[in-house]
Parts: sequence; structure tokens; C-alpha cells
Amino acid sequence: MGDSFSKKENIKKKIEKRKLKDKRRENRKTDNNKGKQLEEMMIYVDESGNLSKTPTRSKDGSFLVTGPSVNHNREIQKEEKRKGTVISFFIEKGYGFIKDQKSGDHIFVHVKDLLDEISEKDQVFFVKQKTAKGAKATLVEKR
Repeated sequence: MGDSFSKKENIKKKIEKRKLKDKRRENRKTDNNKGKQLEEMMIYVDESGNLSKTPTRSKDGSFLVTGPSVNHNREIQKEEKRKGTVISFFIEKGYGFIKDQKSGDHIFVHVKDLLDEISEKDQVFFVKQKTAKGAKATLVEKR
């Protein structure tokens, strides 16, 4: 019994897909950038901030070597210690919630962020940290 037209077309498509996949695999092997020497991957910055392939020379002819630069203009956010009360803490589960005295918000706390052991209705100091899921208390310690 012969194959139908659509079945033959599907077989042709699969063969074509396989050829493209093999071609891409071969291109990846030939255009592989891994294993380059360190010097080939290095880029240097000259005094005016332009990128170059050669190391920067100072005016006296020696190479200018500097350590990593630190952006001193960036403001460092000072961590503010907050006060709060432990509303609930589940020792067996390893998490709980603290009510912030300043805002009244309920803030999540995990056992790994504790400096002291806490229990319900304890007065605590903590640092509020924003995460993707919301606020989180870190560096939690009893008052």
C-alpha cells in the first residue's frame, strides 16, 4: 500500500529539517569562539575612554596598569534599621511575618535571615529589603 500525498510531504519536511539542523551544527563547530587565548579576548581602555586591542602606554613609554575602577559617584543606599513585632513564626517551616511599626506592613522573614532566635510577639530590629515577590526582612535581631 502506498503512502498518501500528505505523508510524503511530511517525510520531505522532516528530511529538510534534519538537513538544516545538521548544517547549523556544522556552522557552530566551525565558528566556535571558545578556546581563544586570553590576549585575544582582552580589550583595553585608553585615557580618553576609547576601546583598543593594544595596552595603553603612558607618556614615559611604560604600560599603564590600573586596578578595577570604582564608580564613586554612585550613591550607596544606607540600610535603615526598622523596629517591628513578630506576628507569626513557624519554626518547623522556617519562616514568619513581622509587622513594621513605621508602616504597619507585614513583612516576610526567613529563618536564614535571623541573627537571633525569635518567637511570636518578640520586638525585633530588622532591615527591610525589596525582592521580586515583595518586602523581606533581613538581619533580624531581638531588641
